[in-house]
Amino acid sequence: MRKTTMKMRQFKKSLVLIPKGQVRKEVLKLSKWQSRIVLEPGSKATIFERDIFPSSGGEKRGPFDVDVTIGERAELHYVVLVNGGEGTSKIRRRSTVEEGGVMHWHIVTLGGHGDRHELVSMLAGKNATSSIDWIFFVCGDEKQCVSACMVFAAPGGRGEITMKGIAQDHGYIQCDGRIEISERGSGVETFLTQKFLLLDPTAKIDAVPALKIKTDNVKASHSATVSRVTPDDLFYMKSRGLDESSARKMFVEGFLSDLTEKLPDELIRVKILGAIREAYER
Repeated sequence: MRKTTMKMRQFKKSLVLIPKGQVRKEVLKLSKWQSRIVLEPGSKATIFERDIFPSSGGEKRGPFDVDVTIGERAELHYVVLVNGGEGTSKIRRRSTVEEGGVMHWHIVTLGGHGDRHELVSMLAGKNATSSIDWIFFVCGDEKQCVSACMVFAAPGGRGEITMKGIAQDHGYIQCDGRIEISERGSGVETFLTQKFLLLDPTAKIDAVPALKIKTDNVKASHSATVSRVTPDDLFYMKSRGLDESSARKMFVEGFLSDLTEKLPDELIRVKILGAIREAYER
């Protein structure tokens, strides 16, 4: 009976609509069967999607889809917190931003065993703006595949992708970041950043950055860096009176601080910091 109910919910469709000009000050919370979000022109909102996937049972989960439309001059902060389970999921999220609209993605994906996360932010209108901030963490033998793509289909767009991943033990992350600028994307300014922290020599991260530009008069670039916590780093921290667990905590939270500080709500920030601590203290 449980499996039947779950299957029905996976395909149930629901609409979240923020009417024209409305500013929602409270945080809206999503469940897994809510898959369509529309902000009409001039509206503003914050949405928090948390732990919508089953965390046990070993069965394959998904696919799950979220589709967001941002109207003219509307603005949305969309926060995601996913704790990976024993099964595998394919999670797809997509946003379309109209003229002058603003879309902020704040994504935190923790653990998982082969989960595939795909995000596409389409800037369809003139002077549209989007940002993607993505934190991901694996430990043990966990595996994640994450993919973020920003597409500029109109002139004057602004956007940045920042992806920060941490792996420890034998954890593995595949991280794909991509920016596409169409023939109509004149005047676009965009940047892709991928930064990774390996807490153990057995951990592994593969990064694939890509830029696809079909017009002139744009500013677009990318960078990718990998840092490692070495025995010398831990020895130095221990010489300052910290045990290894506290030292790792300082490395992790310092590495992620610029993204966690950008979260739009203090209560959400506390929940996400707590979930990150639980992940690396397991």
